[in-house]
Amino acid sequence: MKLSIRPFVLGIALCTLIGIVAFGLAKIPFFLSLHLSPLILSVLVGMALAPWYKKSGQIGIIGVLWCGKRLLRLGIVLFGFQVTLQSLLGVGVEGFLIALLVVAGIFTLGSYLGVKLLGLDRETSMLIACGSAVCGAAAILALESLSKTPAHKTAIAVGVVVLFGLLSMFLYPLVYEAGFIPLSPLQEGIYTGATLHEVANVIGASANLPKEAQEAAVIVKMIRVILLVPLLLLLSFTILKHREKGSNEVAIPWFALLFLGAILLGSLFFFPSWLRSLLQSGSLFSLTLAMGALGLVSDFSKLQGVGAKALALGAILWGVLLFGGLGLVKLLA
Repeated sequence: MKLSIRPFVLGIALCTLIGIVAFGLAKIPFFLSLHLSPLILSVLVGMALAPWYKKSGQIGIIGVLWCGKRLLRLGIVLFGFQVTLQSLLGVGVEGFLIALLVVAGIFTLGSYLGVKLLGLDRETSMLIACGSAVCGAAAILALESLSKTPAHKTAIAVGVVVLFGLLSMFLYPLVYEAGFIPLSPLQEGIYTGATLHEVANVIGASANLPKEAQEAAVIVKMIRVILLVPLLLLLSFTILKHREKGSNEVAIPWFALLFLGAILLGSLFFFPSWLRSLLQSGSLFSLTLAMGALGLVSDFSKLQGVGAKALALGAILWGVLLFGGLGLVKLLA
């Protein structure tokens, strides 16, 4: 028993150390200015250590894989406490419809173009499409947990989504300030929430907008986060069809249902704010450790020939978000 516990604890300790480093880096002014969360920094630190980890014989691999799977799902469930049903009423039916069309359209388009136009593998295409459509790295991790995608594919999808999310976060305030896009403040908020990749991107890009627009941006973004649940449920049956013959097991994403349960529970009027804050911190901590584990087990030798195509898919979806999202907001909001 001792022989099995030691590597397990060692792996968790290693991921925890990476997480602590990531939280420390996130407080440095340079990274603060980029709005890079500990979650993103953790995967970068893990990837930087991946060559060393491979040479070390992957010490504590049992614990690392546990963080990459179990803590990942726990973090996604706890992520649901960031959203309340009451907050979603602030943007009306129009905001919900725009978010729904963005999620459905971007995911479908990305999954198709990645395979048919660019020759990417199906898994990488779906990961990039999911991250672009829903909520960046968290959505990619949720889909990775469902589809059991190899770590190197998940890592490159996260990198692509983070890149274009950062570009948008810096571009949008400049465009709004210059008046290039004739939108009302409320429309600017809806547009920001409907088209940026990460929650942190939305908060950063909307910081200089009026309070009403900032709230609309976050609410629309959270609607996209909620839509992750039905998307994963649909994909669980799609993934079944691509498995080997003879396997009748449906990969029901129970963590997605628990994520929805967290939203419903957190929406109760008597739910204490201190507990919500604690659970949100638990989500960030769990996801940060999971991202560190993901980075550690990334196999860079398998990235050859994928990087350029993945970037191309990310760029195409970014363009569709920019211009297609603008059209939806002008038409519906």
